[in-house]
Amino acid sequence: GNNGIDGVVVFHMKYAMYPDTRHMVLAALLLWAVAGCSGPALPTENPVRRVDVAAFDQLISDTEFSGLVIVFASWCPPCRDELPQIARLYRDQRPEGTQIVAMSLDEGDTPVVQRLIDELRTPFPVYHVGMQAVAHYKIFGVPTVMVVERGRILEKLPGQHPASLLAAKLKRLDRPSS
Repeated sequence: GNNGIDGVVVFHMKYAMYPDTRHMVLAALLLWAVAGCSGPALPTENPVRRVDVAAFDQLISDTEFSGLVIVFASWCPPCRDELPQIARLYRDQRPEGTQIVAMSLDEGDTPVVQRLIDELRTPFPVYHVGMQAVAHYKIFGVPTVMVVERGRILEKLPGQHPASLLAAKLKRLDRPSS
């Protein structure tokens, strides 16, 4: 009958004499619970979001969106070279009210994209859309940068581009006032 309750009381009585031990046990239980609930083994600072092309289109067609869409794939060496430069632009030179997001064309599992984003410490939002975006946005190669002003795609720039050019494009955009 009372075994469960007695066990709890015995636990508290036994560890009440050793408060440090009790805190270590509670910390270990908390860590175990948190570790058991998290997905990937390594924590990520910027989770890649898997979305379909309609959801992504809704995001960048919003009149509040002015900025750059970086179209890339994890298997593309020029994309791997360009993402860190765009990350610096995002951190250091992005005008207020502008956004930078990335869209992955990778097929298959999101963890492949996530590994690249973690490895390159990409700070801006990344969406895993897949190859369906190629036809929808008429993408001819990766990397491609789409320049978007208040929800309208103004231009598509295939290939790699210096951060200075992209910074200049951002500065010229009409953007929502903050």
